[in-house]
Amino acid sequence: MKKILNIILVSCFSLTIISCAEKEESTTTTALSATASFAATGADSKVYLSWTAVSGASSYTVYWDNATGVSSSSTAITSISTRYYTHDNLESGLDNGTTYYYKVAAVNSAGTGSLSSEVNATTEGTFDGTASSPVELTVGTAKSGGIAKYGYSYYKFTTASTGAGSYKLAIASLAISDSYYSSASVYTQLYSNSGYTSSSWIDAESCLASCTLVFNYENLDASKTYYLKLYGYGAVTYSLTVSQGGSEGSKNNPVELTLGAAHTGGKVEGYDYYSYNRGNSYYKFTTTSADNYTLSMNNSDSLDCYLYSDSAFSSLVSNTHNGCTAGTNLSTTFKGIKGTGLSASTTYYLEIEQQASTATTTTYDNMTVAAEG
Repeated sequence: MKKILNIILVSCFSLTIISCAEKEESTTTTALSATASFAATGADSKVYLSWTAVSGASSYTVYWDNATGVSSSSTAITSISTRYYTHDNLESGLDNGTTYYYKVAAVNSAGTGSLSSEVNATTEGTFDGTASSPVELTVGTAKSGGIAKYGYSYYKFTTASTGAGSYKLAIASLAISDSYYSSASVYTQLYSNSGYTSSSWIDAESCLASCTLVFNYENLDASKTYYLKLYGYGAVTYSLTVSQGGSEGSKNNPVELTLGAAHTGGKVEGYDYYSYNRGNSYYKFTTTSADNYTLSMNNSDSLDCYLYSDSAFSSLVSNTHNGCTAGTNLSTTFKGIKGTGLSASTTYYLEIEQQASTATTTTYDNMTVAAEG
């Protein structure tokens, strides 16, 4: 009887193990198979991707390259929650006239599934230049151009060797060929390097009709190449002209003032900044002795003067706010932070700012810095 009971217990234990194993095996998750279909359609500066949903997928990963042979080691776009995606590289847009290659895979708790078959599409649209090959603009010379609907055009220009200061972009003959919009509009962005990245962004302005945009936020440096990206709301055409503006120097290239010598032809140009027109010109001078120093100039017009001890124009030493009115002369004395004078043999940095109710260029003459003693 005891032997029979042991046999029954062993049999039950065996059945329990088998049952648990079967249960464990039935809950194992496996990687998903490839989508049944995958398509790519080229557009202006972008590619539209779509595919058939895979049952059980929690997200999708798209792999891409600008050459055939896409694999799981190619550039990946992860955590796509829908079965479609627009590849447009938000920093700069895709290069038009370029073929891009793609594969997609479904993702679940087991990981990334099988890759789809490879598809490709070529970006297309009416445009000028690409992010990797912008059109060269010559300062002072007009250039005709255009942008496709919701597209980008890319340009670059190089400032003059003695041309540190503000620069203007005139957008003329702005016209629209798209019936969806009633008027032409262009959004212009200026960058300090060819990557068109957010870290190199300098300024941005919108043009709703033919207009002149002034780029003088800290002004532009001499002998430097800058990069423009224009976005069109609708298909637009235009004429572009880059020219020097009415402000002198930049934070990186301030105009050198010689003590006791008059600087002639000084000027500063206002621009639209939060509905208040401001403009800045940048200078520097080097002291000889420890002393108070006087700045004087003729025909200044409601200008502000700021003196800094560092080349970044951030450590304020002294300032004269609205120190003069239209048509009068300016004479202000810089006595240092403690009123004991400026230090000897030290370079100081001077910022002249214009504030006016309308964008205008203020000129001043006989700008002179001299020691009081």
